[in-house]
Amino acid sequence: MSHHHGRSPSARTGSIPAPKLGVVCAFVALIAGCREEPIEATPGEPAAITMSIGTGEAAFEALTEGETIPLILGPQGGYHLWISVRCDGCSDLAILGYGARDSTSGEPLSYESLEREIAYPYDGGTTDVFGLVGHLQSNDPSSYVGRSAVLWASIRPGPDEEPYAEARAAVTIGEEEHWHP
Repeated sequence: MSHHHGRSPSARTGSIPAPKLGVVCAFVALIAGCREEPIEATPGEPAAITMSIGTGEAAFEALTEGETIPLILGPQGGYHLWISVRCDGCSDLAILGYGARDSTSGEPLSYESLEREIAYPYDGGTTDVFGLVGHLQSNDPSSYVGRSAVLWASIRPGPDEEPYAEARAAVTIGEEEHWHP
């Protein structure tokens, strides 16, 4: 059963490095009465994380394999696809990368460095991130309409770290729609 906590995660463009372990240990030591040695945490089982990718400007809209999604013409003349992500078990700060690739060649259709820093609720419940703008590289709609693509998203804890969750969905890019914010 999926649920939304009634609070949307904050999303900002850019990234802030995750705190270094030494800083965290020093902070924990300070809180624990200025002990010189950091308090050791008991290692636990990592939380199970599942992600799914969808579309949607104002809400997460689940996709079925091969579904047709509209090609969006933005107010500045560029094209994009709406990308949304549902994450069950995500918590804390994370970097969410996303985009679109050609399903046959793997060629990037969107710019490759699309990402947002997300502050997920600490309870690790189900959270939707929607309205992600998958900016496409070409301003020629004929290069996209009818094309098979893969929408993708990945979550990683910091800028130089490996993703710990990923999702993909095969779609067909449909006819152009005008977006008026």
